[in-house]
Amino acid sequence: MKRLFIGLMLVVCLAGMPILSFTQSQTVTSVKVTEKIVYDDDKSANNKEYFGWAKPNTATSESKWKIMRITYSGNDFTVEFADGNSLYDNEWDNRATTVSYK
Repeated sequence: MKRLFIGLMLVVCLAGMPILSFTQSQTVTSVKVTEKIVYDDDKSANNKEYFGWAKPNTATSESKWKIMRITYSGNDFTVEFADGNSLYDNEWDNRATTVSYK
């Protein structure tokens, strides 16, 4: 059994909502990976961040991705999903070009 020690405190957030949280001295004894999560920080050029979810081993060119985009404008931000839904039916490779967000 593999063990992973997490030091201090780590909180992984997505759009302000914590999705993973570990505190100092906590040991993780088992992790089951059911989704792959990818991130693209395009804030410096276009004020956008992209998050994508798919099953492990899914190619970025397959139409099996759920994609979320966060657009920043001053102190405000907008959260949108590809095609206006959270279905796994988009290509990660097209996140900034042909995918429409609502």
